[in-house]
Amino acid sequence: MGFESAVQMGKYMKARGFDWSDEIDNYAPVGTPVEGDEEPAVDVVAEFSSDSPDMMAANVMPGSVLQRYLPILIWMDRHRDQFVALLNTGTESQAQIPRYTVPGQLTTKSVHMASSLAQLVQDFSREKNVRQRDIFEIALLEFFRRHGYAKEVEALLSL
Repeated sequence: MGFESAVQMGKYMKARGFDWSDEIDNYAPVGTPVEGDEEPAVDVVAEFSSDSPDMMAANVMPGSVLQRYLPILIWMDRHRDQFVALLNTGTESQAQIPRYTVPGQLTTKSVHMASSLAQLVQDFSREKNVRQRDIFEIALLEFFRRHGYAKEVEALLSL
């Protein structure tokens, strides 16, 4: 497969989120339970029955709409930090443009796009003093991160 050694292949697989599993004699995604180690799925709503301490403390009238949604709200409150981080994604300061050093040889790519978008890139480049190449690299890396290629992007940037 083009690897010089098993160690090099191991590093490649680890960078993509896989570890060697002796149980299955193959690579498995990190965090994936091995056969027999599965944890039962947690039903968020079932986790809070109407007689749980959280529900009793809420002092909510039985049968109300609030009672139906209270378990979800309690669960969301427990994971508040994760929700805040998720909601704040994309609201960073406009003046702060991320910078990446992408390893490898430079290559030329021609891309057809609407002239209005090309003008927008040119204007932004001039106004913010950012090279157009950097704009496209940043946009592609952010796109890949948000659409399921985060591990691959991190592996690329760590080369």
